[in-house]
Amino acid sequence: MISLVIDILLLIVLAVFVALNVPYTTDVNIFGHVTQGVSSVAVILISIVVGVLFSFFFYLGESMRKSRKTKEKRRLKELKEKEKLIAKVPQSDESKAEKQKQIQKQPRLFDRFGKRG
Repeated sequence: MISLVIDILLLIVLAVFVALNVPYTTDVNIFGHVTQGVSSVAVILISIVVGVLFSFFFYLGESMRKSRKTKEKRRLKELKEKEKLIAKVPQSDESKAEKQKQIQKQPRLFDRFGKRG
């Protein structure tokens, strides 16, 4: 990423150097503001630099999205591993008995119909 910034700065320096030494000029219209006598090569190089910067923002957004996706996958994998470990741990007889009591305490859907008759 640092090398990309250095490359952009070098391109800007190159654009300035070329703009000062090339005799071909043109008029540039930027959102209604017309600038006259701008070097054609400088316009081309500045356009390239702006395009690289624009692409950099897309690259940055995509890399952030991929890192979030990778973190989410890693988190899900860890959760699955923890679930497997919990499932493998043998339960004591007391905890099994407590679960059975809780299940028996819960009312069943058709229990009230059976009690009437």
